[in-house]
Amino acid sequence: MTTFWTSHFAMFSVERRSLVSTWVTEKRSSRSGLASTNEVEMVTPCSGGGSGPMTISRGFSPKIPLIAATLVDASSAHPRELYAGPPVKPELLDLIACPDCQGDLRLSGEHRAGHEIDTGELVCPAGHRFPIRESIPRFVQSDDYADAFGLEWNAFRTAHLDSFTGLGFLDRQMREFLDFPIERLSGKVVLDAGCGLGRFSEVVLNHGGRVLAVDRSRAIDAAYANLKDRDDIFFLQADIFRLPFRPETFDFVYSWGVLHHTPDPPEAFQQLPPLVRPGGKLMTFVYAKYNKAYLATTELYRRFTTRLPQRLLLALCYIAVPMYYVSKIPVIGPFITRLLLPVSVRPPTHRWRVGNTFDLYSPKYAFTYDHVEVHGWYERAGLEQIRPVAPDSGISYIATKPPVESGRWQAEP
Repeated sequence: MTTFWTSHFAMFSVERRSLVSTWVTEKRSSRSGLASTNEVEMVTPCSGGGSGPMTISRGFSPKIPLIAATLVDASSAHPRELYAGPPVKPELLDLIACPDCQGDLRLSGEHRAGHEIDTGELVCPAGHRFPIRESIPRFVQSDDYADAFGLEWNAFRTAHLDSFTGLGFLDRQMREFLDFPIERLSGKVVLDAGCGLGRFSEVVLNHGGRVLAVDRSRAIDAAYANLKDRDDIFFLQADIFRLPFRPETFDFVYSWGVLHHTPDPPEAFQQLPPLVRPGGKLMTFVYAKYNKAYLATTELYRRFTTRLPQRLLLALCYIAVPMYYVSKIPVIGPFITRLLLPVSVRPPTHRWRVGNTFDLYSPKYAFTYDHVEVHGWYERAGLEQIRPVAPDSGISYIATKPPVESGRWQAEP
């Protein structure tokens, strides 16, 4: 047992030292013009952040944003310094509107890189102005209550992506949350309301959907870095209470694990149904309130963890790495990791578990609900075919906006 604990804490120390070395080497190289962020040679632990032999690899390190986020204050971090990619696509203007007056938006003072735009402003006829910075339209002044997610998703920028893990975990998970074959997303216009690092946006893209990825926090920069080279995706930094879209724009809208982290989840939910086209679908997932003992413990800890410096809390959340193995001990393991010291142990990789543990203890808001409450949200919004989905994943519902069109979401014959 001593050897086990020693090896895992040693792995953590080596990983952090490797990250520091990689980050410093990359910054020096980029300043001297010797290498881009895609040309950094690095030493990293085995895939997924777990224990195992050290390997030498060449390419963009998914752990570089962790150092950028944990060694500097989150409010002053500029993760996009490490991300270079194509600017915003002009076609986005056909899909958005002023969030204040619903007026058309036009470009002003834009700087173009070929056919696309990397800086400038979006201006409506009423004079409301919204900057385009670092190739992303910004409809918020700050990320305030969502700032922890900017840190988390940039720290673990690629940790959850199916294209990074190669596990297909998210593709299988998303299928559980749908009441139609996932292949029917092909050609659909989809809103990812609270996209984080773009993990489910990638799944939708893989099945032919056209995605508008929105996040209030700087997590949108992580999503951009991950998916900027994909066709049919647009990125916006915006507040779910003030979304820059006209009514009935989307065939499918989903908000995955986001509403419960807002100041008013029922009101946040009410912003989504108007955006769905008639016959379209809406799906949401929020935390469940059923496990009273677990919730009592996590809320007790959250009284303190939400006040900690985020970088310190992120470092403490690495306890999820050894606790994963503790959870495997019969009887006592689940008691420790679910009731005594709740941490995330279900995700398939170590870094994913660390990120989810941070997600548990860092947000300012973390509301919980039961099925009756959430079902009522859908009923009051006038939605039909309201169905609970993914019974092992919190409170998850999907519904259709009337009129229901027979065959629209069914499998191809």
